[in-house]
Amino acid sequence: MNVSLILVLFAVGWTITGMIAKFVMEPKGLGFYYDRDTFSLTLLTVIEFFFYRIYYNRPTAADKGTQ
Repeated sequence: MNVSLILVLFAVGWTITGMIAKFVMEPKGLGFYYDRDTFSLTLLTVIEFFFYRIYYNRPTAADKGTQ
């Protein structure tokens, strides 16, 4: 279940960050190795890092019983 959540969020997130990157950068990007797709993946990685950090740090019912 978690793997499917991660895959769906990655696919949808890459699409959304790709649209954001179109507004911010031109297709050539900042150089040969840092084009618009690389920028959108970098942005997605930062967003997903904070999302998963918050999502998987929430206490569950099992955690409340052990405290």
